[in-house]
Amino acid sequence: MRRKRLLSAIGIMLLVMILPVSAIDLQNLVEQAKVYNPTMKAYRLNKEQAELRLQLYEAEKVLSIGVSGAMTVNRAKLALAGPTEAVLTVDPKVSFVLPNDEGTTITFSPGGVVKSFESKDWAVAPSLEASHTFSLGSFTSLQKSLNDLTISKQKMSADLAYLEGNINFENSVYQKIIEIIKIEQEMLQLQSQIVTQQTKMENDLKLKVTTKDASAYKSMEISLAEYQFAYQGAQRRYDLAKKQFTQLTGQQWEPIDTIGDADITLKTSPLGNMTVILADMDLQIAMMEYEQEQQKAANTLSVSGSLGLDHSDFGNTTDTSYNINAGTQYVKDNFQIGAVARLGISNTGTLTPSLTVNGSWKNKTTVESDRITLLELANTIELKEIQKQKTFQDYLNSVDQMETEILNYQISLQQFEQSAAYHKEVLALAEERFTRGLGTESQVNNAKLSLEIDAYQQQIQKLNALILANKIRLLQQ
Repeated sequence: MRRKRLLSAIGIMLLVMILPVSAIDLQNLVEQAKVYNPTMKAYRLNKEQAELRLQLYEAEKVLSIGVSGAMTVNRAKLALAGPTEAVLTVDPKVSFVLPNDEGTTITFSPGGVVKSFESKDWAVAPSLEASHTFSLGSFTSLQKSLNDLTISKQKMSADLAYLEGNINFENSVYQKIIEIIKIEQEMLQLQSQIVTQQTKMENDLKLKVTTKDASAYKSMEISLAEYQFAYQGAQRRYDLAKKQFTQLTGQQWEPIDTIGDADITLKTSPLGNMTVILADMDLQIAMMEYEQEQQKAANTLSVSGSLGLDHSDFGNTTDTSYNINAGTQYVKDNFQIGAVARLGISNTGTLTPSLTVNGSWKNKTTVESDRITLLELANTIELKEIQKQKTFQDYLNSVDQMETEILNYQISLQQFEQSAAYHKEVLALAEERFTRGLGTESQVNNAKLSLEIDAYQQQIQKLNALILANKIRLLQQ
């Protein structure tokens, strides 16, 4: 009897030696693993890239200032009948582009400032010009709406990809932990079977129930060897799983001390989830592209005006004149028309008005290709509509499947809880019977073993709940 108790004690000690002594919190482990894992780093960078593109698109325009100029030194005649002399010509220019969508431009130039090195002759022609372009029709507003929607879709797609990557990574960690725990559970059962088999063989020899040469004893030796071989195989799989865990998380395997409770409540939306919204965005983009193709190009009306002064002082002749210019240009698809009005005012008050009208037209050579393009875009709209409907139906099917998974998990959890409660009752009864001398220590140890296995199973149940909660979270986004 003393030998039997000794073997049982050794068996319990070996079972405890399977696991490391320390333990860690699951949530901390997962967060640290996300920082380490290169795949998660890539997901974070892709998400940041999308956010930066959005910030760049939404960045406010600022006033643009440009300065240019030229300086020339040569010999030239300043007056028609004057001598050729050394002349300096300076032509600076400053332009301002206002921060609006039309890019209103204001330009100031002193004009070609001319000065002779050999006399007092000089001339200057300052001017101030302004231009503005109006976009007519809805082409430009459509383009802006299309750009806004495209950028928003890119941002949402990046967010969804990050969420999917994040959840898939978390679940891969949970699944690897479940694999390790199941192997530990298997090793615990195998070690118990090995100890039980060794004890039985020792007791049968001691009680002379059998001999080492008997076929029954040989059969028990084979069974023991099978248990030991299975244990060695489990140990190799255990070492490999721990190595894979380290590669995945960057941390050495330690038993999980704290596993939080998971919320597996499923909340559905009549509009679907983020995937359905993205499909709807694709449809809206296709419709905008069709409408934009119908208009083909933006119709624009440009207006401009300038004020100028020409002043020269050559010899004994001083001359000053003024000029006022105003122009407009209308551009539509394959033709354009414009007009420029000029008014010159001499120093004697003489007015010199002029009006120039210009225009151009060309025949459309892309009528057939435009028709085919519109048909193609119309088909794209229909395909996107079908894809949106399919995506929504996939969402509804996923909801039904998720409800089934939740129900199956709840049934599995209920069955486990009932089984665990039964095992506790069995242990209490075995300990009571052993205290009263009506039971055996082996019965108590077997009952304790069942509770140890239940402890592993409880961790597996909690991890499966976390995996299920992640699937629900992804479905609800």
